[in-house]
Amino acid sequence: MKALIERKTPGTQAFNRSPRTEAGCSCGATINAEAVTEAEIKNTEQVLRIATVSTALAFGALAASTEALRSNAAGFCFQASFRTAVAAVIGGAGAVLYWKLAGRGLADARKGAWLLVLAGLGFFLYPLRFVSPEKLAETLQGLAFAVVALSTVGFMLWRVKRFLDEDTEHAKAIEAATAPAGPSRSA
Repeated sequence: MKALIERKTPGTQAFNRSPRTEAGCSCGATINAEAVTEAEIKNTEQVLRIATVSTALAFGALAASTEALRSNAAGFCFQASFRTAVAAVIGGAGAVLYWKLAGRGLADARKGAWLLVLAGLGFFLYPLRFVSPEKLAETLQGLAFAVVALSTVGFMLWRVKRFLDEDTEHAKAIEAATAPAGPSRSA
C-alpha cells in the first residue's frame, strides 16, 4: 500500500509529491507539512502505527470482555468462548477502521469519531441487561445524572477551547498587524 507524502521544500511554493511505501503505517495517512524531513515522516508513521495498534488492542479487549461477561447466582463472571475471540477481532477491526478514516481527512475522522463514541456507549450500556427490573429505574436515574454532569463538563471544556482558539487567532492578527515589513524580494 502506498501513501502520498506531500513535502514542501524551503524556499519553494510548489509541493513536491513523491510516492512512498508506508513502512507498516496502518492508517494510510497523508502527511502535509512544511519542510518535512525523512525523520519526521518516520516518526509520524511510527506514532500512527502505535496509536492504531494500541486502539485496536483496547477495543478488542473491550469487545471481548463485554461479550464474555455473564451473570450467575454468585454475581458476575467471564466465560471465554469462540464468540469472545470473534468479538475481539471485530473490536480491533473497528479501531483500525477508525484510524484509516482519520487518515483520509477531517470529515472522515469526525465520522469515525462518532462511530467510536456510539460503540463506546454501546459497550457501556450493554451490561444494563444484567440489572434487575426493580433496580433499573434507579440505575437509569443515576446514569441520566452522570450524563448531565459529564455533558456539562464537556460543554465547559469545549467553550474554553473555543475561547483560547479565538484568543490565539486574535493575538496572531495583532502580531501580524504590528510586525515590521521585511525586505521584499524581486523575482
